[in-house]
Amino acid sequence: EDRCSFTDVTIGLGRLQTLLYRLSARHKGQSDPSQWTPKGLFVTPAGGQHSFGIRMVEDLFRRAGWKTLCEPNISIRELADLVENEAFDMIGIGLSIEGQIDATRAMISEVRLSSCNRQVKVMVGGSLICEQLDLVNRLGADLSAIDAREAVTIAQNIIYEQKMRH
Repeated sequence: EDRCSFTDVTIGLGRLQTLLYRLSARHKGQSDPSQWTPKGLFVTPAGGQHSFGIRMVEDLFRRAGWKTLCEPNISIRELADLVENEAFDMIGIGLSIEGQIDATRAMISEVRLSSCNRQVKVMVGGSLICEQLDLVNRLGADLSAIDAREAVTIAQNIIYEQKMRH
């Protein structure tokens, strides 16, 4: 409804990001080096303006013990370079507007082609996924979740199950 000005939204988002940072600093994930730890990469397609949500999701995964990397607004080439050189167990892609559908589909295809982990799982989420549940299959993703907590639970179940089989 555009009740707030651009300036008000910017100030509010800045405050939310500061709060997320402060809360994250209190919960630095300490992983046991002798234990296997899943790795997740969290991205949004290049050109988007929304990165706060994917940062929140990444933070919850890190708190759950994952090794994480968050790269909002990543290009397909940058994504390919990352997944070629580092074995992520899961790639989380956030999308919020229709205009990101083609870029997300291309990102998923590139992950499938380039990943050094041939069993990498791709999870999609965001407001658009909640509105169009059939979009998960149309994009070629493996998983989706309605919110970040559900995403952690689903991913951990799938990734740990996959790890136990191999």
